[in-house]
Amino acid sequence: MPTLPKQYNSIDEYAKDIVEFIDTPLVRQITGGIHVNDSLIYNAWDVLPSDWTSWWTSFPNHCIAQQDLIDSIEELRPSIAANDEMDEARRYRPLLDRPESLSKWLESIQSLALPRDQRPGKVITLPEILASRMKTKKIAEVSTAAAYIHSVCQTNNITHVIDMGSGQGYLSISLAYLFPELHVLAIDGSESQIAASKACADSLGIPESRIQHMRRYIDGTPPLADEIAAWAGGEKCMLVGLHACGNLSDHMLRYFTTVPFIVRLGVVGCCYNHIVPRSATYPEGFPISGKMREKNVSLSGTALMTGCQAPNNWERADPSKEESMYSKRRFYRALLEKIFHDKGIELDKEDRPTWGVSKGDMASFSAFTRRAMRCLNVDESKISDADLAAYEERYQGYEARHFFHSIHHSPITSSFNLTMSSTKEQYKYPINAWGRPGGLVEKPGYYVDKPEIWVYCDKFSYDPKETSQVSVKVHTTEATFELEVIRDGFKPETVFTLQDIPGKRQETPTESYKNGCNWQESVSLDISSYSSGFYLVIARTVVPESSHPIEAEGFFIVNSSERNVSDSKSQADFVLIHTTSTIMAYNDWGGANHYRGVEDDGCNEIPSPFSSRDRPLCRGMLRLPLGAPREGNGQWVPVPGEPPRYPALEWSYMHGYSRHYADAGYATYERPFLVWAEEQGYKVHHLTQHDLHHEADCLDGYKLAVIVGHDEYWTWEMRDAMDAFIDHGGRLARFAGNYAWQVRFEQHGELQICYKDATQDPLFGKNNQRVSTLWDWGPIQRPGAETMGVTATMGGYTCYGSATSRWSGGFQVFRPKHWALEGSHLDYGDLFGCDAKIASFEVDGCDYNVRKGLPYPTGDDGAPTNMEIIATCPGTSGEEDHWEGKHLLNAPVSEM
Repeated sequence: MPTLPKQYNSIDEYAKDIVEFIDTPLVRQITGGIHVNDSLIYNAWDVLPSDWTSWWTSFPNHCIAQQDLIDSIEELRPSIAANDEMDEARRYRPLLDRPESLSKWLESIQSLALPRDQRPGKVITLPEILASRMKTKKIAEVSTAAAYIHSVCQTNNITHVIDMGSGQGYLSISLAYLFPELHVLAIDGSESQIAASKACADSLGIPESRIQHMRRYIDGTPPLADEIAAWAGGEKCMLVGLHACGNLSDHMLRYFTTVPFIVRLGVVGCCYNHIVPRSATYPEGFPISGKMREKNVSLSGTALMTGCQAPNNWERADPSKEESMYSKRRFYRALLEKIFHDKGIELDKEDRPTWGVSKGDMASFSAFTRRAMRCLNVDESKISDADLAAYEERYQGYEARHFFHSIHHSPITSSFNLTMSSTKEQYKYPINAWGRPGGLVEKPGYYVDKPEIWVYCDKFSYDPKETSQVSVKVHTTEATFELEVIRDGFKPETVFTLQDIPGKRQETPTESYKNGCNWQESVSLDISSYSSGFYLVIARTVVPESSHPIEAEGFFIVNSSERNVSDSKSQADFVLIHTTSTIMAYNDWGGANHYRGVEDDGCNEIPSPFSSRDRPLCRGMLRLPLGAPREGNGQWVPVPGEPPRYPALEWSYMHGYSRHYADAGYATYERPFLVWAEEQGYKVHHLTQHDLHHEADCLDGYKLAVIVGHDEYWTWEMRDAMDAFIDHGGRLARFAGNYAWQVRFEQHGELQICYKDATQDPLFGKNNQRVSTLWDWGPIQRPGAETMGVTATMGGYTCYGSATSRWSGGFQVFRPKHWALEGSHLDYGDLFGCDAKIASFEVDGCDYNVRKGLPYPTGDDGAPTNMEIIATCPGTSGEEDHWEGKHLLNAPVSEM
């Protein structure tokens, strides 16, 4: 709760008065009617009361009137007026002939303005050698920030400080100069700013061992984090930023929450960055309260920016000095807008280039305009030099008027901004942590000017008896690419390479996550000689500006040509069934999946009931670097009351992988098992769930089928094939969990459908057995445990977020003499798998009773009553919210 003016006891009382003040024509005109850049177009000066404008223009030097307006902020504060120790230079000397209506206006503003008392804290007196290059405002900021940063570093034993958006190095150089024990890294995207900072550090004799400079564009992505990590060398760091403009604050927060060695953050955002109201074009903005919406109040950009300013702390106007470069630039900008308006010159609103202003551009209005027209691609012949001279003469002296429009509402707009969000109406935050903005989005053109390459094949699996060709489809923004095919496993083997393939930007339909990509073929592979296995398809290109290649992965599986032969049991020890339906459910390439991403929701959390096979897989499902965390809490064990964390999610944001990379896919699940099995000497054949769906006899000839990892989605036909296999003597070893949802295939398996909410499925009430929802939904009449012995609704989550968050991550033994534990030397009550946290994330279970210390299935959920429960772990239906909605949960209890 902010500190209110002393006459108010409640926020509601205060909001009522300020809304009444807002709802007047003059206030609306000043704070929202005209942007300061358009003030000359709409003649905003004449809208103000004539006695005010006449009085202001009566002064021979506008600095006097400007200072009167600024000083009036302090004049009306009794506490300041009575302060005999106040600096005499700052004491207000009123201009006695100020119009009464203006004085009353200022009194109204002052009565509603929020107190601006500075909080007590350490301040460093900067030596002259540092302060001489700063203005008064910058000295105050650096003095306070440097003291705070040093205090935090001392308290937390931090020796490395990263200054992002360091500019000319006012803060970073001061830290390195004042505190020799600190090592400072100054990062900025401007070459000239970095050069100026380096020059200053050199002139002060600060060695590179204490301050290093890095010119980088700060975008919140992993490459910069890796460079910072190399600089830090394993030491703890504090991340700081002073005037973090644009979305720099967002990027800094992302680094802070995802980079382990950054343990403290101190950032002061730029004024406009924090108070942009929410709108259709900026859904992440601040929510507008009902009180403000009822009055239909809109604040201009100028009002929003000055609402965070404190004009009473500005440097005093000096009539003997020339006008400031800042006010001159703002006036030139407004005059330029006026000329463009009068000449009918319209700019491209969709593709307007950005351009900076140098000191040379400010030499004259003509120089400023000519530079602007060149940068904005405007034909310079449309405005003559005579036109420029005429406009400059006509508006001579208007700079002072322009200044008044910039400051005379500043004390009150911070109060407006407070009222904008001060009602009880709550912002619709994402429900799940993975719905927070900022994760990787993979679809062509989403990241402007970023190189792109993606690849996929026209099917998940191939029967070499039916086809010998694999159609590989590649999209890239680069001129050429190369292709490598690897038969993966314990000993990966490259079986195909092709270089200098012409690149192509493939036309990609909107909503490709459900419509498919329908890309043209780039390469055709002959697989007639390929053995059964899992094949990675690597598409690789080198961007001209970089020596580092960018890569993307696709895959295909070759089935065994002997799998249906009656005597083929000697061909393989088992067949590994890849969980391709679960992959399709979590694959968010193209923007959405069965969990989130449909773009008509501001929280980006509306799931798509449709998932197309005809698209690439999201980054991380097929290949991962060593150390990428699995889903689950891993080695993080929260203390009671500590908010949940999600290591895999944090890692994905930090390293630029899909937030769903660890939810499904070969890299996290099937590959580790396959590598182990082949290392142990097992011969493995491969099938997919799609094979089960389309070929009811695809398991014939195998004695054992194996499923590993996340096995959540099945069609009716898949279950038929598996049930028939088991009924005819086949065996299933399922090292997997979360048997939950029925899905349907359409378009010959190219489209997967899962509504989850039964009532939304078009088959609801028509063919309930095929409704795409939980298998345990009664009308389906086919509980999941009838096939697998266990089901997701009797398991849920374990060792994940706040769900059994302090469980060991292992299984507890109840039947140590079972054949499956033979030779393990485990005893009753022992735990196993704790170090690897094998019982994590989403698990299955069954309803059971305990008799004489042993669990027995009840059979109520479809599980066979003669099933032996060997070991257990706890599971819940989701994460309990112990933080009153203040922390996002990935799997809230209501999800299933």
